[in-house]
Amino acid sequence: MALKDELTADVRQIFRQRWTKRDGNVIPESEDVGLYNDSVKLQGTVLYADLTDSTALVDSHKDEFAG
Repeated sequence: MALKDELTADVRQIFRQRWTKRDGNVIPESEDVGLYNDSVKLQGTVLYADLTDSTALVDSHKDEFAG
């Protein structure tokens, strides 16, 4: 199997799985967040460069995906 096919299959598997979510008050250390589908929900502000069609992506998806 080619690398592209392996990566595509891995990404599909990760997005199909249910994510664990927990609220956080501080940015966690790397070792405090598990690999794969573990997440910490934080209030924050993100500054980014607006790329072509990125506004549509942000407006049409959940915050977790767009982030």
